[in-house]
Amino acid sequence: MVEKIHPIYSYAIKQPIKGRYRKLLVLLFTTLFLPSGLISTLAPAAQAQYIRLIPTTTGGQFNTSTTGASAVSIGAAAALGRESIAVGSNAETTNGAEFGIAIGRQASVRDNGATVSGAIAIGESANVSSPNATAVGRSSTAASSGTALGANTNAAGTSSTALGSGARSQGSNSVAVGNNAQAQSNGAIATGNNAQVGISTINGNTTTFNAPNAIATGTNAQAQSSGAIATGHNAQAGGIFNINGNTTTFNAPNSIATGTDAKAQSSGAIATGFSATASGSAAIATGSSATASGSTAIATGNQANASGGAAIATGSNPVLSL
Repeated sequence: MVEKIHPIYSYAIKQPIKGRYRKLLVLLFTTLFLPSGLISTLAPAAQAQYIRLIPTTTGGQFNTSTTGASAVSIGAAAALGRESIAVGSNAETTNGAEFGIAIGRQASVRDNGATVSGAIAIGESANVSSPNATAVGRSSTAASSGTALGANTNAAGTSSTALGSGARSQGSNSVAVGNNAQAQSNGAIATGNNAQVGISTINGNTTTFNAPNAIATGTNAQAQSSGAIATGHNAQAGGIFNINGNTTTFNAPNSIATGTDAKAQSSGAIATGFSATASGSAAIATGSSATASGSTAIATGNQANASGGAAIATGSNPVLSL
């Protein structure tokens, strides 16, 4: 027992560590958890097989438990998994959570009856229960090989990534980046505050869509059809639209909406420019407030309007209806 290392802590040290976390322990104990002046004193602690930080005063009980081989627990923590680390009040790694790391109040790496290897949970109430999952941030969580970074993030899809407060990547291999960004479908990408792919919330009502491989980039951008792309503030490719006060749902696979308030509402449609709208199948609307509503119609220019099938309207304010 090493006494008087810190006013309220002492260390219990046993056999030498031979596990993969030896270098990490040196870093934690010599530069992070205790004053730098104690580096020379604490160096031997990095050689311990089981290291427990426990109170030496009567102020509080940690109830630290370290039973996993080559495991480390600090605080009222339980490191039960082999070569695992648990740091913080009620932090835990369970028996099957080998090589797991749980740091923070009530952070947890749990096995749920099957071996969970290499999972990491850092932050208050962060939790993971799948192999190679990483959750960093308060109340964050991640699925197998998923990565969640930020408060209340959820990388629920296998190999998905959620970055930003409240971000959700629920489809496998999906990516959600930005506050409350959501990537619901497989292979989907949502980047920007409140960007949404495969899910839409309007007036408190949530609707889900099948939008694999769709991309939404920009604040409030939405891509709600397979292969659709929406880029820009409030840009939307497929999904639910408000038209004259009424909501209408459009399926627009492989459509593209680029620009603030741009809208692509049909299969293969392309809308480029501020408030441009392409609602006809394979229609193209390019320019501020340009509209192409006819099938394969093309409207190019400021407020250009092509409403007939295969119609072409080019220039400022032209209107062509056939």
